[in-house]
Order: sequence, then structure tokens, then C-alpha cells
Amino acid sequence: SGAGKTVTTKLLMGYLAELSERPQENTKLSVNMSIERRVLESNPIMESFGNARTVRNDNSSRFGKYIEMNFSSTPFSSPTNQTEEAKISLVGASVETYLLEKVRLVHQSIGERNYHIFYELFSLKRGVDSYVQDGNDNIHDKVEIEGNDETSQIANESNASLVDKFGLLNYDMEDFRMISNSDTYDRRDGVSDFDTFRDLKRAMNIMGFTKPEQNAVLGVTAALLHASNVTFHEIGEVECALDMDNPHLSYLVDLLGITKEDLNKALCYYEIVVGRGASGEENHFRELSQSQAEKGVEALIKATYGALFQYLVGRINASISGSDTTDGNVSNR
Repeated sequence: SGAGKTVTTKLLMGYLAELSERPQENTKLSVNMSIERRVLESNPIMESFGNARTVRNDNSSRFGKYIEMNFSSTPFSSPTNQTEEAKISLVGASVETYLLEKVRLVHQSIGERNYHIFYELFSLKRGVDSYVQDGNDNIHDKVEIEGNDETSQIANESNASLVDKFGLLNYDMEDFRMISNSDTYDRRDGVSDFDTFRDLKRAMNIMGFTKPEQNAVLGVTAALLHASNVTFHEIGEVECALDMDNPHLSYLVDLLGITKEDLNKALCYYEIVVGRGASGEENHFRELSQSQAEKGVEALIKATYGALFQYLVGRINASISGSDTTDGNVSNR
């Protein structure tokens, strides 16, 4: 860790992409960005969701990664010596990942952090001064604008709505178990989470993520923060139930699109299927203890984040595979 593998890989990718970059006729839409640009812009996404601060390295990749870059050779006549030479062009790339460090999601050693995205998410609160909520919990934006630029105002108002939707309005990093157990919230290398979050948003735009898709990804990330704060009530010696009055539970189920009752059933009970053949099957539910249910929450966090990470890798590969997608149709470059 800390030997420079991540930075070296980015430098090599940048060098190879620069050598093969071709002029673009139309760069108005992110989907029309050159393949070279899209390959390079995959890095901020992978780093936000797959890198973390460790004892030795502030931007350590916590997963294995194999990158394949495909080039084509096109002959052309050199105007200087009138000889035929070969032009090397990047035509596509793919990323394969493995062994994402999921245990980091529920435990970090002293001096280490969880994945960058959980801290970058709080960048949404930057520039948002205060809010006034009515009796229906509808938000009326009262925003502190950095400058008088109208674009900044629109962005801050949008962020204010997301902060409220994600349940971050009344909470800071220290309030979430998932990122507070190591008591480490910043980076030692001087890199700002606000800046890396801005890079992430720009990269997602270039990769073709729509605004609703971006908000959905960030919403799942926020949901996992709230999942780490859910609590249980003991019922007897072996049974437990979700604390339905826990405010984090409401944000969790809303962001994941599930119900409290279904989540309680999934975490506090397990199902046994007995019988087969002509007699049919019978489903029986058995209670789980509080400690077992808490382990279930950890498993839910790990499985959900793992699926989110694989989704992002899939979207990146679709964007850098060498096909242009302007209206959902794929054509070879």
C-alpha cells in the first residue's frame, strides 16, 4: 500500500490516451466525448467508490482491478518523408474488478476511513446555510449563495433538496456509525472531499449518467449511512424487532423503496421451507436474536454496496467499450 500503483496506472492511461487522441467533430453531448476522454474520466468514479484512506495511503485502492485497453493500427502517409506509417488509436477499454474490501464498510481501524464517497456526500451541504420546513416536512430553500451567480444559486437549491431527501440535514459525519468508529474524517494529502466530489459529478456526466441516475446512486449511498444507525428492541430471550421510532429507519426505507414491515421481516426472522413433492411445501419463520439481526444489517450493507459498485463498473464498461450511444442504439466506432 502506498507504493504508487494507482497514480502510476492513471499516468500510463493518460499517456496512452494522449498518444491516440483524435479530434472530435461534436463534443456538445457527454456521449459524444472521445473514447480517450471517457477512459480517463472513469478514474474519479472508481476512486470515489473503491478507494479509502489507510494508515499508509490516503487514496488506497481497496479492490483488485484489471484494465484492458484496445488499440487499432491505421496506415497513413507521412507528409514529411513520404512514407507510410501506422497511426495507433484507442478504440475501447474494459475494467474488471475483484475482491472489493467489504469489511471496511462496517469497520475501520484508527486512522483509516471508509470509502471516499461517504465523506464526499457531505459536500452537498456546502453552501447550504439553513432551511425552513413546513408542517408537512416540505423544504423551503433558504440558501447561502457563494457569489451572485445564478448557476450557483440553482445548484445550491438543488443540493438543499438532496440534503433533505438523503436525510443529512440534521446530521454530520460524526453521527453515523459507519464512518465514525475510527474517528477519522479527513485526508492527510491535502485533497478536499469537495473537490473529488465535483470531479465525480463531472465524470458521471461525461459517462452518460442522467441526473436521476446520479441521484439514485447517491441515494443508495446515503441509505447505507442510515442503515448503520438502525436499532432493535429485544422481545423476550430470542426475538427482536426494529425500532420503528428511529428516524434513520424512515430515511433508509424511503431511499431504498421498501417498507419498514418488510425490512423488519427480513432482518428479524429467517425462513425455513419444508416438504416437497405432492404434499407441497410449507414455509416456517423463526425468530432471530438482536445480535443476529445486527449482523444481518452488516450483511445488508455489504451486499448492497457490492451490488452498487458492480453496477457502476458495468456502466463504465458500457461507456468505454468503444461504442457510441446517442439514442440508446450501439454502433461500432
